[in-house]
Amino acid sequence: MTQSLAIRAGLAAFACTIAALVITGCVTVSYSTSLGKEYKPASDKAVLFGRFQKSGLHNFALVIENTSRTRQYLVQFQSTNDIAAIEVEPDTYEITQFVVADVINEQMGRIALKGWPYDARFIVRSQGAYYLSDFTGVYRNQPLNPQFTAEPNTIYRFSEGYGRFSWLTWQLGPVVDGFDSASAELLKTYPTLQGVLIGRAFPERRLPPKSTSTPNPALTTAGTAGGV
Repeated sequence: MTQSLAIRAGLAAFACTIAALVITGCVTVSYSTSLGKEYKPASDKAVLFGRFQKSGLHNFALVIENTSRTRQYLVQFQSTNDIAAIEVEPDTYEITQFVVADVINEQMGRIALKGWPYDARFIVRSQGAYYLSDFTGVYRNQPLNPQFTAEPNTIYRFSEGYGRFSWLTWQLGPVVDGFDSASAELLKTYPTLQGVLIGRAFPERRLPPKSTSTPNPALTTAGTAGGV
């Protein structure tokens, strides 16, 4: 019994080393509403779109905020690789946080994001559709490792069950460029956007192109907005 308590105490201390990486609480996560099939673009609004694919049963979301933090949108990830699109107000925005919730949308973790494109701002103008990128979110249940090193843009949660100790991790995978196919799918899914100018939210730095012949490795292991 003494040895068991010592192990538990040691693991608890180990868990504290990454406690600052996770913000949790009894918070219900609400997501921005996706565009309906009959969506009609408004003259004073804009559209953000991209692919947001996840593994596992938990709910993933990216938080998009304007620079004055008076507007916030949560784009929910999907189990499929279909595009997702939301309507937003014209403004200057950033992708600021990564959120994970359980199956009833109770928040399990929330972290600030680091690195490009999360440290870049983008301008959204009315009557434009802006491609954010192709994002992947991966869930893993990994054995506890004393040599643990925290990875960026990853939410961690300590788990103990049936005598087994592990880390539950939810991680954003590499961001890739699927602009051409995503734009074509956007117009096919929402024909009313045919007259809208479509471009990349981050034209100043191009992402690695998305492979059309191999699946996204993050999931298998667990431009220019001109004139808008």
